[in-house]
Amino acid sequence: MKTIPVVILNWNGLNDTIACVDSVLNQSYQHLKVYVVDNASGNNEFEALTQRYAGLAQVELLRNTENMGFGPAHNRVFKQLIEQGFGNVALLNNDAVADTNWLSAALEAMKQQYADIVACKMLQFSDRNLLDSAGLTMLNTGEILPRGHGKASNIHPHREEVMGFCAGACLIKLSVIDEIGGFDPFFDTGYEDAELSLRAFVNGKTIIYEPQSVVYHKMGQSLVKVKTYKRTLKIMRDINYTALVNLPLTVLLINMPFYLLRNLFILLIFLFTLRVRYILYFFHSLALTIFIDLKYILKSRRKVQHKISVLKMLKAQQFFIKYDAARFYRYILKRTPHKFEQ
Repeated sequence: MKTIPVVILNWNGLNDTIACVDSVLNQSYQHLKVYVVDNASGNNEFEALTQRYAGLAQVELLRNTENMGFGPAHNRVFKQLIEQGFGNVALLNNDAVADTNWLSAALEAMKQQYADIVACKMLQFSDRNLLDSAGLTMLNTGEILPRGHGKASNIHPHREEVMGFCAGACLIKLSVIDEIGGFDPFFDTGYEDAELSLRAFVNGKTIIYEPQSVVYHKMGQSLVKVKTYKRTLKIMRDINYTALVNLPLTVLLINMPFYLLRNLFILLIFLFTLRVRYILYFFHSLALTIFIDLKYILKSRRKVQHKISVLKMLKAQQFFIKYDAARFYRYILKRTPHKFEQ
């Protein structure tokens, strides 16, 4: 059996990381090696990890001298693994705990379906009857979302092809990374897996969701630590960037009326309900996309190869109405603060 590297990134999350690493070491598939990458944590966390896993051949500890963010830290390891001749790599968020058969089920799905990437079933750690993610889906307004988030854990019971994966729990062929690149350096922490998913999908790569490959996710423990106006604004720019870089021009033109209609409606709703923070985010992010990001968008777009048909891309998208109807109920009728208002 081939050894599978499992990459886990730690940044000031020692207890979560230990629980995560221990769950990987307890896998039914034991031909693995855990790469724990510390992203310049404080409080002597790297020393604590070294002390705990010293002498274990299955664990290799790597230390960055600065916080590189999610994507660049992983890209550095990808390069090392490709040079060492590994065929696949598994990614696992440090705030997730893997089921015993997580890795074996993902490997079986990849083998049987000739998949390039396997998206795992992520359940909410605090309530394991609820989904966090069953892969990713894309709306025809450009936004990429986790499938089934917050819904019953049994709503996606079958193995199926999806357009995207969450990097919090997945298995990727390193040949895909070698061919199309790793995480885009435009991103820091957040949405980089959505962009890589779309880039892989339009390049004709097969992404399979495997419901038997299960992890329990504590849902954004690391992101809570960097939740600022600047970061929220960046996420909105990331959404614009991802669609503009990767979607075929025909699809962008078809989607444009829906994008304009949807955002006009949202802006009017938030204006009439005197919730102006989202409006500020929207126009600020749009201005940055046009005046700051556009040159980089055009440069990155030239590198993307569209190997799927426009029809397949359109079929892979979901119509925005059913998703936004639920959000209208939650954010307007129930007055729940929107994530961009918090």
